[in-house]
Amino acid sequence: MTNHKKYLGKIMAAICITGILGCGSPFKYEKYISQDALLNITMDMLSGWTPRETRGASASYLQVSFVPPPTSKEALLSITVKDTAHIGTRDDLNAVTDDLLAKRHEMAGFKLEKRAESSLLGQPAVMLEMSYKTLMSMARNAPLTPVHEKMLITRIKDNFYFFRYQNTTEKFAALEPAFAHMAKSLHTK
Repeated sequence: MTNHKKYLGKIMAAICITGILGCGSPFKYEKYISQDALLNITMDMLSGWTPRETRGASASYLQVSFVPPPTSKEALLSITVKDTAHIGTRDDLNAVTDDLLAKRHEMAGFKLEKRAESSLLGQPAVMLEMSYKTLMSMARNAPLTPVHEKMLITRIKDNFYFFRYQNTTEKFAALEPAFAHMAKSLHTK
């Protein structure tokens, strides 16, 4: 019996330490439901962030950007939906991914870190991880800042979905688990 008590004591201590050190997710989420019927999505979003829905000219795209609180102002989380009619003649998943990479390749210091098969919205998807330098400020003579970006791209019927997370290279890892959680929680209504 004594060995069992010691064993149980160690388990209880481990549980207490786990709770105290916060080994669970440090993020809190709230439910986001798109207001725009054409965007047509629901998902968990980070608590304290503000969703902003926009439409491009001539309805070329629909987008929701999740605006962070001032403490995470460098971070960008967004979902963009584009109809195949606004993509151009190359409307298969790999062609759209290649076109996007060609545009990113023009950015200073561009490097494709990873390209892999994935899933989003229950569909096959392409996952991209990239790094490059970009302006993070509109101030005169602002320096280029190293950023890291992760994107999931999929197609459902006549729409392409681009789920994107971008942050400074040094802060990217901090919100990457939240991006993964949000991607898993994303559904069409």
